[in-house]
Amino acid sequence: MAARAHDVWIEDTTDHQLVIHFGEFGDELETSPGYLDSLSLPTAWTKNAVTNPIPFAVTKQTNSFSLVNSFSTNIAAAETDFEVLSATNKPSRFPVFYARWQPANAGAGTPTLTLDLVPQGKLGDIRVYFRGQPVTNETVTAHGPADFEKEIKTDATGFVHFDLAKPGFYLFTCNHHREDRFGFSRGRAYDLISHNASLALRLPEPTNP
Repeated sequence: MAARAHDVWIEDTTDHQLVIHFGEFGDELETSPGYLDSLSLPTAWTKNAVTNPIPFAVTKQTNSFSLVNSFSTNIAAAETDFEVLSATNKPSRFPVFYARWQPANAGAGTPTLTLDLVPQGKLGDIRVYFRGQPVTNETVTAHGPADFEKEIKTDATGFVHFDLAKPGFYLFTCNHHREDRFGFSRGRAYDLISHNASLALRLPEPTNP
């Protein structure tokens, strides 16, 4: 049941590569062996304005999935899912996760994920899309350096703004967007899909003039 309060996100490493984490921000990450093994092997890719998606090879590490030959200066996106969750007298839920990495200076993005937190060009401006359409009254949670944490609901155009004052790693999440859709995953039936999305970026330290 670890997927109930967990996120999947892309993060940069000290050698400027990208990895996918599963867990809760600021807490211990899920590992292999363990709940990390309950995620499907993610598909991940990079893209720019003039190319089709370019896939990454993805390898599982002890506490992450590594995006082979990735660079933190490029945008990246990924999709994965968790095993179907069932409980007595409750509908069975299929958690699906979408993750986006966007360098702080990459400008505005476009929707490329089923549930997507898309930067709008100005730092801290985000618009939430589901199946390509803006989502109203959706909660976006932000975590960042110095115990920064804030929740804002999207407006009528799916837009939110966060003031990002300090350099460091920021994670924005939008969780449990419910879609009543019956299906099967890994041989198990589900009654609804729980869509979960993240956007991650690192605000660099200011440079001296």
